[in-house]
Amino acid sequence: DVYALGVILYRLLTGRFPYDVSADLKTMFNNITDAQAPPPSSVEPGLSADLDTIVLKALTKDPGRRYQTAGEFGRDIERFLNDETIEARRDSAVYVLRTRYRALTRSHRVVATTAVVLLAALFAQRVGVPIVFRWTPTNAWFEELTTHTTAFSPHVDAFKDVAVITLTDDTDPTRIAHEQGLPGVDARIPKSLRRLHGRLMEILAPANTRAVAWAITFRGQTEYDPHFVRGAEALRQAGADVTVTLKTWALDEDGMPDVSATIAPTVQWGVASGTLNVDDPWRMNITKKRGLSPPRLSFALAAVASFNHPGTNASLVLNRKSESLDVLHWKRDSFQRRARKPVGEPKRIVLSAVREEEIANRDFGVQAGDLMGDVLVNIPPDEVLRDSSIDYRDVFSATPEQLRRRFNGKLVIVGDIRRQVIPREHPDGRRIHDLYAQASVIDTLMRSMSVRLPRRSHTFALNTIAAALGIVVIRRTDARIRARITYIIGVGLTATLASAVAYSLFQYMCNPAVPLIAFLTAAALSKTMNWEQRPTDSSQQLLDGSS
Repeated sequence: DVYALGVILYRLLTGRFPYDVSADLKTMFNNITDAQAPPPSSVEPGLSADLDTIVLKALTKDPGRRYQTAGEFGRDIERFLNDETIEARRDSAVYVLRTRYRALTRSHRVVATTAVVLLAALFAQRVGVPIVFRWTPTNAWFEELTTHTTAFSPHVDAFKDVAVITLTDDTDPTRIAHEQGLPGVDARIPKSLRRLHGRLMEILAPANTRAVAWAITFRGQTEYDPHFVRGAEALRQAGADVTVTLKTWALDEDGMPDVSATIAPTVQWGVASGTLNVDDPWRMNITKKRGLSPPRLSFALAAVASFNHPGTNASLVLNRKSESLDVLHWKRDSFQRRARKPVGEPKRIVLSAVREEEIANRDFGVQAGDLMGDVLVNIPPDEVLRDSSIDYRDVFSATPEQLRRRFNGKLVIVGDIRRQVIPREHPDGRRIHDLYAQASVIDTLMRSMSVRLPRRSHTFALNTIAAALGIVVIRRTDARIRARITYIIGVGLTATLASAVAYSLFQYMCNPAVPLIAFLTAAALSKTMNWEQRPTDSSQQLLDGSS
């Protein structure tokens, strides 16, 4: 018995047993089966490291790692005595740690289980998240599959409070202007259409429109601007605000946007920017914040703010922790011009994500480090877009009663979808104009239906639950590889289905890949744990005899 010979040699060298045998019988056998013998040199400092190696090899718990015969044991002792190189080698650090880990988990199962769950959750958070979201296209594939699978996409049946007016190839602005008695309007001179746009707003003013948003830029002063201002003033007198589009977040040295100086005092403004390409789910930038400066409003958010509280200004408070925006409305005090009078209650908007811009984009006035608040955009089916739209020319030919029925209480967004305006390829295969992307995000904000992504605390909680489930599954599953693979595949499919249902019903998009990493990590770690305290047969016989 090599092990028994190792115990004898240990006593000869140190004068004591490798383990504490003075306690009760059960504790003594637990020490023998679980505890690691300290090196003899830790008891007798004069002993050599080679002798430690020989003794500990004879005492190792794994029979396959001991000397296989007493002869091998004896020959290594002779080599040591003759100052020759011994055959035994020290256990690797990995083996020592694994052995001690198993002993610890056997004697402290609750603590060990908790540690494994937290370790697996932390691994998924620190390693799994970068793998899924930054280092590989896994998340992009998941979002594309989820948002464009008909069975789970929460399509909007109709725009509730949004109406769209479109300039199409069938629209003849020159002819409409002639019929309205507006000279100088020429479709070949885009800026001349501002005169016609002003008349359009004058026609919309009696229709009880709540707000008008122009998905068109108005850069540079022109002779046509006073007519546009006249239409904006008519809407303001009727209790409706006007919002125009900016191409860049950058302001000039006076803090003014790139809008005609004539038009700017009569309108609200905001930037229309986002990620609109065929490879990624569509996202619109709702706000941008740089340093200590206050957050800026996007075009869509400025339009919604005008709809909710016409005649007021809006400012934002960005809550990065909760990834939300508080929109505060206010007016100037008529007696103290610098004072602000709050209007109504702040409205909270839940964002899909708040991220830090990594790459500067001068075209859009974005610098690296700017905080961007985004909302994922679901584009409704084509029939919804069609039913919500009316041709620009039809507004001029409609009766006042028809206009009231069409636009009463609505936010009207006006945009250009003529041939020269190239639509974008949507991941679902359609070609969608920016106008409808803006209309969709406006409708999303008005309905408070923005797609939510898991916050960091939510992610860690999900990872923890998944890790605990991984331990439960591995303990209760047959040890055969096939059975475990079947369970893992089943859990993966269940998590994917649950994620799709959460998106469809609650607009909550959670990628199951990261919790699955936590699940697999916990399952792998738990395989190395000795969950049951099973004494050896001889130990059990002695314990039974002592009882």
